Amino acid sequence: MQALLAVSRLYLLNTGRCQFRMLHYFYLLNDIWFAERMQPALAESWRRRSFAPCELLCQEVADAAPLPDDSVVRLVLTGLLYDRALWHALIGEWLTYGAAAMPRLAVAPAALCCLLAPERLGADLADTAARSPIEQMHFGARPLRFAGGWHRPDHVGWNDAAEVERLLEYARAVEPRSWTAAALAPLPELPDAAERDEELAYARDCWQGLVEMYQQAHATRQVIVCERP
Repeated sequence: MQALLAVSRLYLLNTGRCQFRMLHYFYLLNDIWFAERMQPALAESWRRRSFAPCELLCQEVADAAPLPDDSVVRLVLTGLLYDRALWHALIGEWLTYGAAAMPRLAVAPAALCCLLAPERLGADLADTAARSPIEQMHFGARPLRFAGGWHRPDHVGWNDAAEVERLLEYARAVEPRSWTAAALAPLPELPDAAERDEELAYARDCWQGLVEMYQQAHATRQVIVCERP
């Protein structure tokens, strides 16, 4: 119910506040499948400039789910010639069709950063090494890379199983009841007290959903890939 309320709150915002929101996608993938199947196939494909190393996994994905005939997964099985843009598209399809779960979470990265890592407000997210734990929970602790191929480094990051566990430990030490609306004052999108009160309630809703996702991933040994437009 709280997750539903959070989503409802998101759609009721006015245009200006909608721009303040950030659309997010999370892909939860089995860590063994990701590390032993997906990563090696894509890395070898990048090195050889060929989709041949991806054919076996494409066949497994195609057998497991109904895919459109023009999907890259199916085209690879018909002898698709390697193309860098299509290599990136294949990653996107494998993330989608290979995910054990794709939670649709309402998120509030700016508000949660303001509450938990205010020194990082306005910081460059491209500097992955400097990301705070709350930023890593939203954007990943590292970029997604297969051999020399970086997949959308400004938009996609991920956390391996060890990072998921570390971030969950961090989250368990956080006490949302100690947060105050006044702490959101540095956000220019929240000019008055009533808006800050509303945003605080929303941030608490989002925090609960985010922590529950990390709990699920930790319990089932999943990695989390985070994508933003």
